[in-house]
Amino acid sequence: MAILNYVQPLKDRVEQQRRTRLWLWYAPVMIVVGVVTSAIMLIPLWILGIILFGRQSIGDQRLSGVQGEEQLVRTLFSLPDDYTILNQVHIPNARSVTGTTEIDAIAVGPQSIILLEAKNNGGTIVGGNEGDKEWSVRKVGRRGGVYSSNMRNPVRQARSQMHALREWLASQGIKVYIKPLVVLTNPGSTFESDQNYSVPVVHVDHVIAKIREFGDGEPRDRGEVERARHALVELVQPKTGLKRPR
Repeated sequence: MAILNYVQPLKDRVEQQRRTRLWLWYAPVMIVVGVVTSAIMLIPLWILGIILFGRQSIGDQRLSGVQGEEQLVRTLFSLPDDYTILNQVHIPNARSVTGTTEIDAIAVGPQSIILLEAKNNGGTIVGGNEGDKEWSVRKVGRRGGVYSSNMRNPVRQARSQMHALREWLASQGIKVYIKPLVVLTNPGSTFESDQNYSVPVVHVDHVIAKIREFGDGEPRDRGEVERARHALVELVQPKTGLKRPR
């Protein structure tokens, strides 16, 4: 099993649990007050609850993203013990509006670093050009009708993350091989494209084999990979509260 010391709960999952606990506490108060006041106060109390705690759910789209990232990380658990798994990694990036670039997961192997971008979209993802800002997703509705929606181009997104990670590691004096991967985590998703991309797009069922394929390729500088691993561990430690690894 891979080293999991640096896997942390997803912030959106933590936020959803916080809201659920608050609303479970607040709902009986609303019911009691509603009974006493003949339900006159229910709507004002409900609005007050939203102001205090936010809506009970963080939203279906965000929850779907959480589920996809969790599925990816669970799958990475089965990598060998010479792999270290990190998730929700915020790479310093001065060009970003937020000052950081967030990476869903990173698998640091003995001779390479694998950057993984999870996508939990259902339906058929239709890959366009690598430089397009958006790709389309084809879905079938409940009544059998086919409709399309758009999603951010995950290949372009993963490439941008790779460049941010590479630049940050270079600022630490580390030059190392980084391979990005887009991972489709929804069991009902498929991928269609007639193009070859610089970033492979794989289903979560095949991600372990793809990572091992990278790891079994051309030998790399293991010393630089280990330096990169320590730099990434140091980066996430302030959030996880973990001790310095020996």
